[in-house]
Amino acid sequence: ARKLRAKGRNEAAVQMLSDLLLAATEGKTEEEQVTSDLAPLYYEYGCALACAARRSHDDGGQRKKQKIVDDDDDSDDGKLAWQVLDQARCIYERTAEADDTDDASRRQSRSELARCCVQLGDLNFEDEEWGDAIVEYTNCVEVYEARGPPYDLDDDKRFTGALVGAALAYLRCRATDVVVGDGILVAPADETLDRAASLVAAAEKRLDRLLTRRATDDAADDDTKRDVCALAIEVQAAKDALLAAQDQDLP
Repeated sequence: ARKLRAKGRNEAAVQMLSDLLLAATEGKTEEEQVTSDLAPLYYEYGCALACAARRSHDDGGQRKKQKIVDDDDDSDDGKLAWQVLDQARCIYERTAEADDTDDASRRQSRSELARCCVQLGDLNFEDEEWGDAIVEYTNCVEVYEARGPPYDLDDDKRFTGALVGAALAYLRCRATDVVVGDGILVAPADETLDRAASLVAAAEKRLDRLLTRRATDDAADDDTKRDVCALAIEVQAAKDALLAAQDQDLP
């Protein structure tokens, strides 16, 4: 499925993973449908749906808001992507917190949980749901901080990307209070710029470490090196956006 997505065959990847998930869950109880061994399948299916939704959006389609709702309208890839990724997130979170999970499995589950949070944050960001994006990116950061180092290259990239995403989301809504759901306050308007600045500074520090690792880590293949370069561009864009916002706030 990942190879299909890499080739741009998103619909084929969605169909393949949909069939696999159906076969894996058909005839099973609700509890059996959300076991830890199915979490990777839910995650991959959610990512494929998200890619298909982005392709549809890029082609001129209009995606609906990604929110969990109790209806049968599963034709919207973006909404279904949110639901499936949230299912994966819940499974990984439950596994990470279970008393009988060994330390190695707990760390791995937290890494996978962070992956889910970033994907959910990206979906919300793309739909300009700034508050929800901030919550998900912040969840990712908090998961990594709770898990602690060492971080592999993928974790380091994801950690840095979440910091950048949260910073940019704060900058998008800096003139208003950041709220989610039924008016739950995430941050008052007068704090958004300071929070963005703190996140950009943290992202810069992590990026410096990533650039060093890219040059010295034998595990850094060409794809990883390209990803780090792309991340460096994102960090610089966030820094530029922050500076512009700070200039606008000068008396």
